[in-house]
Amino acid sequence: TLLVNERMLESYVIARDRFLTSDGKMFPTLG
Repeated sequence: TLLVNERMLESYVIARDRFLTSDGKMFPTLG
């Protein structure tokens, strides 16, 4: 559902911000 997708996207954004490196690249934590 849209709600599930939004929650997954929110979790992805939080994880991205949390693992964001100084040069703006992500660690491949999500495969």
